[in-house]
Amino acid sequence: MRFLAIRRAVFLARKHFSPIVALTVENGEDCEAGEFWTVIEVSVRNSVDEVLEQYDAYTEAWVTGPWWPDSDGIRLSYDII
Repeated sequence: MRFLAIRRAVFLARKHFSPIVALTVENGEDCEAGEFWTVIEVSVRNSVDEVLEQYDAYTEAWVTGPWWPDSDGIRLSYDII
C-alpha cells in the first residue's frame, strides 16, 4: 500500500509545514540499480528556525507511523523561501 504511505506523507507535510507556497510529488527511478523513489517537495515561506522546527515535527510524526516497508523510498525535500 505504497500509495497510502505517500498520501500520509503529503498529509503530514501539509499539517506540519506552514505557510506552504508549493507542494509537489515526483517519482524518480534508477533503471540500472532497479530502485525507485518518491520525493515530496515543499516550499515554505518562513524563517530557518521555524522551518527546522516544522521539519522536526514532521519527522517525528513520520517515523512513529506504522508505514514500513511502504514508506521506504519516500523522501521529503523542503525549500525555504
